[in-house]
Amino acid sequence: MPKTFLRKEATMANNFDNACKTEKTYIAPASIKERNRFMVNNSLLSDVTFLVHDSRSNKEIEVYAHKYVLSIASPVFQAMFYGALASEGAQRIPLPDCDAESLKEFLSYIYCDEARISEDTSIQLLYLAKKYMVPSLLQKTRRELFDIINVANVFEILPLILQLDEEGLVRRCWEIIEFDTEHAINSESFCDIDRDVLEQVLERDELTIREVDLFRRVLDWAKTRAREIEQESKDRSRESNIRDVLGEKAIHLVRFPTMSYIEFNGLVSTSGLLSENEVNTLTHFYHGFRQEPPRGFSERFPRGKMFRCNRFSWVSSPEVLPIVKRKSPRAVNRKWNYETGCVDSVTFFVQVPVIICGIRLFGNKDASHYVKLSIFEESSSTNAPFTTEGIFQSEEDMTDGYYGFDVPVYPPVYVTNNSNVVVQVAMQGPDSFYGEGGRLSLDCEGVRFHFLPDKRSPNGTTATNGQFAEILFKTDL
Repeated sequence: MPKTFLRKEATMANNFDNACKTEKTYIAPASIKERNRFMVNNSLLSDVTFLVHDSRSNKEIEVYAHKYVLSIASPVFQAMFYGALASEGAQRIPLPDCDAESLKEFLSYIYCDEARISEDTSIQLLYLAKKYMVPSLLQKTRRELFDIINVANVFEILPLILQLDEEGLVRRCWEIIEFDTEHAINSESFCDIDRDVLEQVLERDELTIREVDLFRRVLDWAKTRAREIEQESKDRSRESNIRDVLGEKAIHLVRFPTMSYIEFNGLVSTSGLLSENEVNTLTHFYHGFRQEPPRGFSERFPRGKMFRCNRFSWVSSPEVLPIVKRKSPRAVNRKWNYETGCVDSVTFFVQVPVIICGIRLFGNKDASHYVKLSIFEESSSTNAPFTTEGIFQSEEDMTDGYYGFDVPVYPPVYVTNNSNVVVQVAMQGPDSFYGEGGRLSLDCEGVRFHFLPDKRSPNGTTATNGQFAEILFKTDL
């Protein structure tokens, strides 16, 4: 072999060795994974430089990469570096929406399938995986984030997840907020959320917190935001109006009518958030001068998870079934019909206060029924009964083995402990399913329902069989 060729090869080897020494001490690793790990953020042979912000030094730094490795991991990089519009030579790519630590973990995953996913890097890794179409990292980050989200950081993570359009993770955030609302909204990050996220919080039905406590934190949010606006304003003497800061939509999403008058008078009326006319109007509502909540204020149910008290052990369908009695078979018509115009009713009491939000009735497949539902206290002569009527369609699919429908109770009925409550319905329509094996006493979510056995309604419903599949209720927070 010619000596000139050997000298040339030796020179190239020395140059490579010297280049390695200028970067890192190079010892050829045994595996390809280790060799790739060595090249993460290594300027050796690099033809791509990312410009990102380093949170530790608070400066823009360079992070090195290699077109070939990036391109075989991501179709976005492949099109960027080798597509029809690709540029020749080394490239410098600014990433103003990414931090250095997260980018390095992203490159670590691309080069050697390793990434440390932490609370600090998870959102950015999710963003990079979506942006550059790396599905395996996307799935891995989603799984890790699912466990990272907790009651202390949920309001830090939720606004970022909403921007990334991650439905599963957004649902996880709301589950955590609804399960332990009080601790979630008392975190420091609650006052840092944007107003649109605050409005989404106030739209939630199943927040587990008293309305007055939720309103107290809403005020904290508005006051914090007002101080920030004042600090940013050139006119430091100008005070921000917290009503303007909070916005009309958020104000009217607060469910003032579900507070007690003591709660309203002790905090809301003195907060300066509502006008004098609004305070007077709500005060009239609390004192019974108005039956309906004032127009413009939220008319939804009180917050809290809604539970279902299922009365029966099993359900029967409206069919004619043959049975054998003694030695001769005969047909028995097992059904619940509404041809007589008689009412079905059931009487019960509870040992702790509850809020009745609806009644589930038995129906039939593809059937609609005219319903007139009433709820009232048996011994009360002062409280007006709740009454609603209309035509209700059974759901398309069976629920727990039967067809039925929910009748909403609005405004909800507050039931005090140990007070006999009568639920009564007059129905018109085809035969329906019906319940059997009802228990006289049953526990549901910490509430004991007692159904009175000596109350048989004109259409046949009793404590143990007939209509009223479920009682939909909330506990008094």
